Amino acid sequence: YDVISDEIMNEISEDGKVYLIPNNVYTLGLVMNLNLFREAGLMNADGTPIFPETFDDVREMAKTIYEKTGKAGFLFPTTQNAGGWNFTALAWNFGGTFMKQNGDKWESDFNQGTTDALQWLKDLMWEDGSMPSTTLISNDDSMKMVGTDQAAMAFAHPAQVDILVGSYGMKPEDIGYAAMPAGPARHVTLMGGGYNVIAPQATPEQIDAAFKWLEFSGSTPATTLSDDAKN
Repeated sequence: YDVISDEIMNEISEDGKVYLIPNNVYTLGLVMNLNLFREAGLMNADGTPIFPETFDDVREMAKTIYEKTGKAGFLFPTTQNAGGWNFTALAWNFGGTFMKQNGDKWESDFNQGTTDALQWLKDLMWEDGSMPSTTLISNDDSMKMVGTDQAAMAFAHPAQVDILVGSYGMKPEDIGYAAMPAGPARHVTLMGGGYNVIAPQATPEQIDAAFKWLEFSGSTPATTLSDDAKN
């Protein structure tokens, strides 16, 4: 239990009993193509990338990348449910809200922070030119563009980084991954993923087999990694 965060423990347990097993829980961050970062001169003297800490940093770095390389500095996919998924995390950092509770009901609530986040995207596209003129791309398209040196930054969760290596042949040393940058109002991100659960009517033998499978498949914190796997 000591390797599971308090936030996850609150989601999977009640009254001191654990009911769900975390599987692929993630937080949304920023994936970076370091080939384009090097070409744009956005690297530290020790060879590590300059990580954007704020969304102002993202905008300035995206603009520099576009000016120096002619490639997109930042991507914002909107098709196949990607728009809401990405924009929620962006708007939160600008102070945006989408719903508010009124008594026992929830109502829509699009405030100034939400507008500011939209303005940030508009500025990247139409003032800086650092974002493609169309956002009608999917998350898969986004990873393809990052993975083929067509774009430098995009929101992603850690598992998506595997796509850059497995599908597009990027070298791990050419990929950067950063925490979600801070906005002018907040510094938060979106959490997602899934859990495993064993049916309550399962026999003791089935329960034992289920835990063995979860450990074998790497879905439990108790998994023991070999030295080779750690390396």
